[in-house]
Amino acid sequence: MASYVFLMQFWNDTETLTGADIHRLTQISEIGGAITVIGCIVGLSLLCLLPVRSDGLFVTGNLCLVLMAAQISFIGSENTGYPDPVMCKIATSLIQYFFLSVHFAAFAFAIYLGSKFGPSFLNQCRRRGLYLIIIWVLPFVVVVVTALSRSNYVGPGTRCWLSEKGNSRLFFLVPLAILLILNAGMYVTIVRYSAYAVMKKSQSKYFVIRHVVQTSLTLIPCMGLHWALGYSVTFGGPKMFQYMFVILASTHGMLLLVFQILTNRQVQRSLCERIAVNESDVTTPDVTEPMTVDSVIDLRTDAKQE
Repeated sequence: MASYVFLMQFWNDTETLTGADIHRLTQISEIGGAITVIGCIVGLSLLCLLPVRSDGLFVTGNLCLVLMAAQISFIGSENTGYPDPVMCKIATSLIQYFFLSVHFAAFAFAIYLGSKFGPSFLNQCRRRGLYLIIIWVLPFVVVVVTALSRSNYVGPGTRCWLSEKGNSRLFFLVPLAILLILNAGMYVTIVRYSAYAVMKKSQSKYFVIRHVVQTSLTLIPCMGLHWALGYSVTFGGPKMFQYMFVILASTHGMLLLVFQILTNRQVQRSLCERIAVNESDVTTPDVTEPMTVDSVIDLRTDAKQE
């Protein structure tokens, strides 16, 4: 098993990390990877079994799926068992594809949020088709361009990953940086707009701050913004940021489950209704609706009217 560190390296050597650090980060990646798979399985089970039809949850379900695939492909990064270099190239392409798919899925979620602020020109079927193209097709285009533009794009050694020679790793680091910048812009827009909407309804600064924190905890995993900490590995930043990156990136699936899926109004309502049906309760269950991303965006209409 490998550490998430090598994904963000531009050079093979990481000056700020010792051998002991790499060993600890590898262990964190192994434990976090298992936690991610568990979180994604539980999240997908909820989204498949419960009658939720939101486009946001549709994108979240695809994000969980590519996260699981990325974690499984992570196992193939070890180059010690491949007698044929072609197999290592296949493993490298799969790792690049699925991890880019994770961030394109986060970008699709940002597009979904952005669509809430304007008129929709596509029906649900076409919208979801667009999301699927962004999540599954665009990363494939990047992988194909990488393979065609660099004849020897896989680096030598014990790790199946893009070579540092010929700047092949830029085909992962640059698209990732662009997606993070776009998602960060949408994150700032959502937080500012939702904070303004809440301020119009409440004079309590404590409530506004709490709301911004809750919104951030929901948006950051969905948009993959914690991967920005990975550039501390690329540029030799503080060791603390590199540890934070590995911890958050390896547990991404559980963060999605806890802060996005389980806090979603539709999921909570469907769970309560399913429990009420199983208990033969004819009354409608009371559901406490927290301030989530969906409820935050719904406040925009009230804010405009005022």
